[in-house]
Amino acid sequence: MIKCKLCGDIIFLPKTATFVEKEVYIPNFQSKSVEDGEMKKDFWMVKNMYEFANIGFSHNVKGSAKGATSTVTPIMPSSSDSSSSATPSSDGRVLPDHVRFLTCAACEQGPVGISLSGTEFLVEAHRVSYD
Repeated sequence: MIKCKLCGDIIFLPKTATFVEKEVYIPNFQSKSVEDGEMKKDFWMVKNMYEFANIGFSHNVKGSAKGATSTVTPIMPSSSDSSSSATPSSDGRVLPDHVRFLTCAACEQGPVGISLSGTEFLVEAHRVSYD
């Protein structure tokens, strides 16, 4: 089982999520600022939000350039996919148009992961515990 590191609540039941390596910027755990984050690459992924045993979601966040007034604006690496609708930042990374941060539903701490346009739900592997 994959659990919240803080309270032990179950996030995924066994054999529910797939481990993926994908570079995604995510704010640091319990950070109040999106600028206080880093690129992570080890994630547990599901493609359907109903595959979680228990997870919380932030409100939908519209991407904006780095340094903007929004308090939560995740940054994605540049992509050669020109069909992607995103805003380039000054350092060459790209922000998706809409994301949601994932939190533990029981203790409401996070972000433990990120949802990219509702098609991928990624939980950072080092922000959870294992049983």
